[in-house]
Amino acid sequence: MAVVARHAQQWVTYGAVGAPAGREPLLDAGAPPVHALEDSCAQIGRDQREVRRVLLLGAINHGIDSVEAFRELAGPYAELGFDELVVHHPTRRTLRRGSAGLRGTRCRVLG
Repeated sequence: MAVVARHAQQWVTYGAVGAPAGREPLLDAGAPPVHALEDSCAQIGRDQREVRRVLLLGAINHGIDSVEAFRELAGPYAELGFDELVVHHPTRRTLRRGSAGLRGTRCRVLG
């Protein structure tokens, strides 16, 4: 994380790899990687807000079937300081199962 703190314009993370479907241990564990970034920036005197935070969520079913559901999913990550949340686009099968309301929808809720 020291290299990120010293040189990066943005930090891209998958969060916790191997998380069970529907759960993100990054939130449950008190966000150790986020705190590591903050601590590393503080050690060199860099404002942590200079490093954009991007979280890539895997292709698991997050229950996103509306814009409001996306906002609910994104909220805790925004509180951790993430600037962007990347979620895989629903598949055709997912759209047929009830996410049709999201077709063509773009969300910008983190900043």
